[in-house]
Amino acid sequence: MSDTTKNLFYLVLAVPLLYAFIGIEAWVALKKFGKKRTWQAFMQHVNISMGQQAFGAFFELGIAVVYTRIYSQHRLFDLNINAWTILLAFVMLDFNTYLFHRLSHRRHILWANHSVHHSGQEFGLAAGVRHPWFSAIILAVPQYSLALIGIRPQLFFPLITAFYLYQFFTHSDVIPRLGWIEKVFVTPSHHRVHHGSDEKYLDSNYGAVLIVWDRLFGTHVEEQEEPVYGLVQPTGITTAVWENVHYYLYLFRAVLSLPDFKTRFQLLFSPPAFRFEGELQERLDALKSEVIGNERAYKNLMPSLPTQLRIPAFITAYFMTLTYMGIHHSAPRMISGALALGILLLIALQPDVPEIPPATTLEAKLESEREPRGLMPGLCLGDLS
Repeated sequence: MSDTTKNLFYLVLAVPLLYAFIGIEAWVALKKFGKKRTWQAFMQHVNISMGQQAFGAFFELGIAVVYTRIYSQHRLFDLNINAWTILLAFVMLDFNTYLFHRLSHRRHILWANHSVHHSGQEFGLAAGVRHPWFSAIILAVPQYSLALIGIRPQLFFPLITAFYLYQFFTHSDVIPRLGWIEKVFVTPSHHRVHHGSDEKYLDSNYGAVLIVWDRLFGTHVEEQEEPVYGLVQPTGITTAVWENVHYYLYLFRAVLSLPDFKTRFQLLFSPPAFRFEGELQERLDALKSEVIGNERAYKNLMPSLPTQLRIPAFITAYFMTLTYMGIHHSAPRMISGALALGILLLIALQPDVPEIPPATTLEAKLESEREPRGLMPGLCLGDLS
């Protein structure tokens, strides 16, 4: 197997370990804190996670090719792997992640992807695997700068995997404050605040591993009480497919309906809370509600499994994927197999079809009337008119 193939195989192999941690945390949450995880929320996390793993495996092959091509043909420096280059790569990766994460909250076109991660209303380690399906290819863009300065692929890919694993463990509502560690590193307390929909917690704690960027640029907020998790205005969407595509559908239809280039640019590159004036905003609100409501029609077309069969289906599809990847060592065959099996699994784990409450008209409860938090106002521009 190539290094990329091995990384993908080991990631799939690690899945049971991650779910074991999720189960342990759920037990601790119930026994020690009286917090009961709901089956519906867990299955929503799992559905989104499995789709992301399927698409992510497909995208990561392309990411590896692009990163390696940039490194081999366009790097500016020849950097050996040593303590200094590891430190340089770590700091660059963490800073890039902070900036792009912050942009993902402040630009509609990026929030369409990242909002999937924040839409879950239960917070725990299961939320740590709730990643948007297209996140791998989008988040890779700023990291190509490491290839340009000469960070070798043999260092970059294990490092970014370690980053993702660290961030998984920051999605916990049972780990308490960690004292002096919170002065330097992102902890579950910091990330609970980041996932909060409370007014005082919005636009804060974007760091991945280091919290120093938030402290430096004015976006750090301490946890006072446990946040209310989820979006400021929950959509009521319950299916993984619609959760991942509805915002893009809304933006696509909205752009087609807007009268000129200026208003289209404003919509795509303004914060999610940006609002036009008068009738135009009312039409956009109605359009968004219509797109969200269209999930009902989608659900009528999709098969679903009874609750008692979902876990056996999950286990069966997982071992099929693992076996396929172990037998077929070529990366393209592995990726295509993982993608196909992941999509089948996603369909098999389609949740039940509860009634979705009608989407309400969007209100200015969001950030539009408040000053954006922190320095670098170009990342937090609240009004592009």
